[in-house]
Amino acid sequence: AAPSLMASNPAAVMAASPAETKEWNSRYAGRIPHTNSYYAKCLFGGVLACGVTHTAVCPLDVVKCNMQTNPQKFKGLLPGLRIVL
Repeated sequence: AAPSLMASNPAAVMAASPAETKEWNSRYAGRIPHTNSYYAKCLFGGVLACGVTHTAVCPLDVVKCNMQTNPQKFKGLLPGLRIVL
């Protein structure tokens, strides 16, 4: 009979140490640990990106809509921005 795999590999017979039996945690699975600090940095970056974008784009959209609905008052983009802002 062929020798079993366990008998030919003494390391496989040894019991795992407590350090090797840690439960898997997805927060530490990647290169960058996903700690609370990591999530706070992501939140801050998102707030900056979204805040700047919405601050710039929303007034433009308001002027565009007003130019479509009231072309006598909103004759162009810059004059419309002066009215809105």
